[in-house]
Amino acid sequence: MDILAVKRRLMMFLDNNEELVKMYLDRFGVELSMPNIKAIREMTAPDQEKAEPGEDPLYTIKVQCPVCKNRDIQAWELRSKSQVTVLDPFMMPIYSSAGDYRKVNYPHYAVTVCPKCYFASPDKKDFNVWSRTRNEFQKSNMSPSIIVELIHNMGVRQSLAEEFDTTANPLLKVRNYSGAINSYRLAIKRVETEITFGVNSATYKKANYWLKIALIQRLNNLNFDESLNLARETLQTTYLKTDFPNAEHEYQGTYVLSALELYFKNNKLCREYQSSLDRIKSELNAVNSPNLNSCLKWINKCKRLWDDRNREDLWDLPK
Repeated sequence: MDILAVKRRLMMFLDNNEELVKMYLDRFGVELSMPNIKAIREMTAPDQEKAEPGEDPLYTIKVQCPVCKNRDIQAWELRSKSQVTVLDPFMMPIYSSAGDYRKVNYPHYAVTVCPKCYFASPDKKDFNVWSRTRNEFQKSNMSPSIIVELIHNMGVRQSLAEEFDTTANPLLKVRNYSGAINSYRLAIKRVETEITFGVNSATYKKANYWLKIALIQRLNNLNFDESLNLARETLQTTYLKTDFPNAEHEYQGTYVLSALELYFKNNKLCREYQSSLDRIKSELNAVNSPNLNSCLKWINKCKRLWDDRNREDLWDLPK
């Protein structure tokens, strides 16, 4: 059976939902199977996340959209010391429970999305945040000029949101992985406006959003290479513009970029990025900079990465 015929049949069984069809093909290929179709239906149900025993590690905060002034927004924060994290090969955190708290896949909740204009950000300070002490909303960190532009391009985000089906909705109280990915896609639309306005480290944010999407896809056994490649392309721009928040992030970002090049088998570029850290080390050493130790840490990680380049488990997620 050709791929078009398979897609037609899957559309019939999966409620004409193109995203579920794509999800099926990514996971199971072109072989049709009712148990596999049932598995796709079950995994994308909005209430799929089962409550585990333990205390809830999430709490809500009161925020207002800086773009449309909507206050009917669900924003989640993670309680301190409620989770422990390990890092994937590209420095993205993977969460597990700590103490009496239950495990939560925090990237599913990290991005706050306005249900009216679809302004989205994982940084709550991009919203107007309610202050209990002052009994008022504290203004967003977004500049007035960017907010004006986000008002003007509201239709772009709304058009993107129209593509989301009900099971991939980032506004659901319990987000499945499709909803989580779409929340980051909306955040990318916001940060692209910041990039246009030359906001510091905006390209670095965008690269990290793509890395988050790649990890969510990987944890759900989906193909993640396209997202990793988009992260790499964006991080290359960050590197060329030196658009990092600070020196520590520059060293880490250069390491991640070298790892991405190695992952895509561009060994020469990998070594060039690693060598750039050695040049920075020499500059820091010459002026006895306090950033030297931080730079050395990432140089050592680069050396281990290169030494391990032929290991079969190099890109495995930590267990």
